Amino acid sequence: SLNSMYKWYSQASECLIYLSDVNHTVAKGPTPFVVAAADESEVPESQWFTRGWTLQELLASKTARFYDVNWDEIGTKETLAPDLQRITHIEAGYLDHRKSLQLASIATKLSWVCDRITTRPEDKVYSLVGLFDVYLPIQYGEGLMKAFRRLQLELLTTPDESIFAWTLPGPSWEPPPGYDSDEYGLLAPSIECFGKSGSVTHVNKADYRPRSAAGYSMVQTGVMFPVPTIEFEKKVWNWYTISGLFVPPATIPLLAYAER
Repeated sequence: SLNSMYKWYSQASECLIYLSDVNHTVAKGPTPFVVAAADESEVPESQWFTRGWTLQELLASKTARFYDVNWDEIGTKETLAPDLQRITHIEAGYLDHRKSLQLASIATKLSWVCDRITTRPEDKVYSLVGLFDVYLPIQYGEGLMKAFRRLQLELLTTPDESIFAWTLPGPSWEPPPGYDSDEYGLLAPSIECFGKSGSVTHVNKADYRPRSAAGYSMVQTGVMFPVPTIEFEKKVWNWYTISGLFVPPATIPLLAYAER
């Protein structure tokens, strides 16, 4: 099933990646993945890097070897790590497993899929369930917006605040149906809103008093989570900030209760 694909790749002893649009012996360019056109002009890298489902092939596999159209070996994830990092904007340490993917924030992981495309709109979300280690029932026909909202609700069960670290893609971006151009909730209306969140990292837990591990929960009137209190000049102040940023009024209210 789709929910098990990431696990299959992670358990494979080796993953072979065949790039049918790359001829390693002909193409000339800054990376070995450049596609050579009929007139020998250079065009962007292989389409493999633009597909949504190939992200988990790249990340989950412990060892991966890349081959061109003639089945000539291009290299491995380890030897090609600098090129892969430049193309995918994924830190090389995550690609060659020197760093655990658990260290990457929710916002960072969502940024990796922003520019990728899938045949079915919902697959842009379904291709991420293994990366986040969540279970999401597959409901083709629900549309990308509903699928992404369901994923965010699953991710609210974690204490990772980076799920709120998103921005609108740009002035020319059209909001999804049901959203006004100047009014959004606490949750992102689209995956594209994480396009600039690739450098968002977890806060050093030594620098703040952590919240309980209960995470966040969606209630009828909004998003609810506990916040710690600190004593300052014999007064108790409640912190209603997320990752150091004050939360503005939103269509999805922010509910918080103090923890002592």
